[in-house]
Amino acid sequence: MKKYSRTSQSVMSSCHRFETNTFNEADVRSIIIEQREISGYLIREVGDLIAHPSRDRGFSYDKVFQIFSSIQFFNTYNDNGTIKSPSMYGKCDWWLKGYLLKQLELSNQKRIVKKLGISVREIRRNLKSLFPEENFPTEVTRPISMKDMAIISEICSHLYTHNIFKIENIRNEIRKMLKAIGLPIGKNYIDDFIVCICIILNGTVFKLKRESVGDASIHIEKNESSGNSPHGFFSVYVAADTPSGGNNVRWSIPILTTDIATNGYLDNSMIEIDSFGVQRFDFSRQFDFVKSRDRPIAAAALT
Repeated sequence: MKKYSRTSQSVMSSCHRFETNTFNEADVRSIIIEQREISGYLIREVGDLIAHPSRDRGFSYDKVFQIFSSIQFFNTYNDNGTIKSPSMYGKCDWWLKGYLLKQLELSNQKRIVKKLGISVREIRRNLKSLFPEENFPTEVTRPISMKDMAIISEICSHLYTHNIFKIENIRNEIRKMLKAIGLPIGKNYIDDFIVCICIILNGTVFKLKRESVGDASIHIEKNESSGNSPHGFFSVYVAADTPSGGNNVRWSIPILTTDIATNGYLDNSMIEIDSFGVQRFDFSRQFDFVKSRDRPIAAAALT
């Protein structure tokens, strides 16, 4: 068997199967786990999600929290485009402090400094002074002034959303990793690797503090040419319920969207007919990826 660089004996077989197109998602999982400490931050994050599929910290957790708290803030404090003042004293939502500080980090700071006439350091100090020192406080400890509201209105005027894993970045990292190991770096190999990552991320749980949990799942992005076909492009979304007005609002955000078409990957055993008579792929069932099959992704019962 060929020797591969910076790879332990236990993962050599997985590398050989990957190079000979006889691998499955378990082989990709093994390669990522071993390479995560010496690869880019996206591969490391995927490796951490593999090692700890129930997440309450890390890069992707922080991004999910950002979107969760942004939606919560909009539901709680937005009144027809005008931001309402949080409670002057006493209880507040556990995510409020983290949300405000993250919004400051993401905002156009030069514009805000110019408009408010105060430095970013002073804005950050001002926001922190509203709360106890803990990360997720549930109270506001001083009155919210007009200055505070001017800051909050400015930094909370935009909703910042984007994929946690950008497809072009993860492609580059995978290419570098495969090249360093001595594996093929052709587009088909890289696409197969990314599809396996989608499968691996399917079922990851993000344990947001207090009442909410976000679940990651495979989603198929449709386009105009999809028609009635259940096919489209692979993506992974995180979805969660957030309380709003006594009800729960279901929201979802993409953590990875790709330009990889599902046609060559998904077996018809994955199709179900929904209540509207529409064909869709069911990723809630047991399924796996075996590259040597005509359609690599199939219901596990077929293997």
